[in-house]
Amino acid sequence: MSRTRRRASLTTVIPLVAALAACGGPSPTGSSGTTSPQPSATESGKPPAPSGSETTGHPVGTLTMVVADELRMRDAPGTGAELVAGLERGDVVEIVSGPVDADEFRWYEARDIAGNQGWLADGDGSDAWLSTLPGWGEGDPLLSFEYGCDVTGPFQGPSTLIFGDGRVLHNVGGAGEWRIRTLAADGLARVQSDLLGSPHLQASAEYRPVGRADAGEPPGHGLCLFTFTIANEGEPIEVTSVSWFGDAEEAEFYEPSPERKALDAIARNLMDINSVLGEASWEPAGWLPLIPNEYLLGIGPGQGPPPDEIVVVEPEALGLGDLETFGEPSGGGRCGVIAREQAFALARALNTAGAEPNVPLTASVSMAFQTDDGWAYVSLYPLVPGSPACEAVGF
Repeated sequence: MSRTRRRASLTTVIPLVAALAACGGPSPTGSSGTTSPQPSATESGKPPAPSGSETTGHPVGTLTMVVADELRMRDAPGTGAELVAGLERGDVVEIVSGPVDADEFRWYEARDIAGNQGWLADGDGSDAWLSTLPGWGEGDPLLSFEYGCDVTGPFQGPSTLIFGDGRVLHNVGGAGEWRIRTLAADGLARVQSDLLGSPHLQASAEYRPVGRADAGEPPGHGLCLFTFTIANEGEPIEVTSVSWFGDAEEAEFYEPSPERKALDAIARNLMDINSVLGEASWEPAGWLPLIPNEYLLGIGPGQGPPPDEIVVVEPEALGLGDLETFGEPSGGGRCGVIAREQAFALARALNTAGAEPNVPLTASVSMAFQTDDGWAYVSLYPLVPGSPACEAVGF
């Protein structure tokens, strides 16, 4: 891959789907459960409050999240300007300019990840419609839960993390999309009592199936390894358990294990934490997409003929510099860590070029591109506490 190339071709983006469904587990989803006001009195029927009375500024160049259920992007400041695009709760935009006061609202010019650019009102004085990106605070999580199955892809990280301030990071099963939400005080107390207080999570241990002496060789499919890491004053407590063979196989080939059954139930609850706890256990703001501070990016040469469906993008638009020297060697490719601003620029360049579906910032994705030297792939992974580093992932 040379410094002189001018164009590259990208295939359709392929989400790296989690292996939860293949292992027989649930596929929970998160929803906001909130209703937010619309961006103008003439469109929502709600009289506007004085501009900016309860909203904060958004510096140029920063990434900002839409926290209204819907928000209209217009081609100029003002409720009468032409509509450019409709944004939804959780969409991320980059602030380009502003603020500008018009029609009793404060407006910012912004770019979204799909390639649109226009003006957004940031609130009505009592409710903010744009907000800083939510983070997970400081310190290590109280609990980190991770599962890996015999059909899991090359990048395996935690599934659910719970922090001392009540923040919960959850990788939605079956979609690989990160969400963040905060437990109410009662909800956090319930988690600490019922989950962290489990007798099976008080000391490091490993539970593996014990085969029956009178049974034959069991099938080697559907195996998942659960790992629970619990914060402790000294060394963290780590409990692992192999499970999910299926009830019939458990009874036919393995000795009963109450510890593994209990850990299996805890794991399933953590993977379906939203519905297990119920709305009363959470702060009312609802789930929001998690846009982490950093992303792991892998680049490697493609094998065989390139994919048929491609889009074209200027390599310079990817914002990675010379791909031959990006990051560090990793397997047959290269790997590095980029900031979320770089990840946004990379995703926006691909989306503007016509990637289908749009490249998100909340989920792991893999994509291919072609240069004069042949085709290669790029894989982008959100990084959270406990995610593997480059040396643990070969590209």
